[in-house]
Amino acid sequence: MQAFTWLRKCMTGRSDTRCRPARKPTPRFRPQLEALDGRCLPSTLTVTNNLDSGPGSLRADIAAAHNKDTIVFAPSLNGQTITLTSGSLLISQKNLTIRGPGASQLTVSGNHNSRVFVIEPGVNVNLSGLTISNGIASKAALFNDGIGDGGGIYNGGTLTVTGCILSGNGAAFVGSPSSGEGGGIYNAGTITLSGCTLSDNSASYLGGGMYNAGTATVSGCTFTWNSAQVGGGISNAAMLTVSSSFFSYNFGGAIDGGYTDGGGNTFN
Repeated sequence: MQAFTWLRKCMTGRSDTRCRPARKPTPRFRPQLEALDGRCLPSTLTVTNNLDSGPGSLRADIAAAHNKDTIVFAPSLNGQTITLTSGSLLISQKNLTIRGPGASQLTVSGNHNSRVFVIEPGVNVNLSGLTISNGIASKAALFNDGIGDGGGIYNGGTLTVTGCILSGNGAAFVGSPSSGEGGGIYNAGTITLSGCTLSDNSASYLGGGMYNAGTATVSGCTFTWNSAQVGGGISNAAMLTVSSSFFSYNFGGAIDGGYTDGGGNTFN
């Protein structure tokens, strides 16, 4: 065999060129992108103006917020009022925090035209450091033009209100003396009030300051100059605990309905 190979090389001047199988390239690592599970990290949104709508408004930030987001307010808004002109602020996101600069620094007004805040069922909201005023919930018996409960806040979810003032809000059912409940707050879910002042709110029937149809815990709050036919301060139809709170000059009585006295309350 070697002789034939030597002879071929001598005659042609070429060496043996038999084909050999090509070697497969060594596999190399190829980085790939993997899809995430779609979760969003909590964000902080800042309200930058006192307009009722549009970029930088409280309404726009509530609409844009996702689960567990926090809404804060630019320091330039201190001393101002956000006046609602296109209806109440509806909160339908779960676990949303709205953190105001302090009740003496910023007011959200219903403009005597609508409720201020509506919290939907299944929603968990923390609300602090705001004055909520001039909200109105009204319903005409003949024209059915709205729901007459909860002028400042209507809560159907889980709501914590801390360090807020609710003032000048009203609930009325026009044409029906036995309707209109919760001038400041109507609670149909679970609510915790801490360090709040409810003053000068009114309801045409029950609960000038607050009407409770769910579970309510009130601690360190002041109820003064609220009015209703029954329960000027609070009217309770479900589960209510009140502690370390002050009640004064509430027309229709301080608290209507049974409640758990947590101690430290003052009634004038």
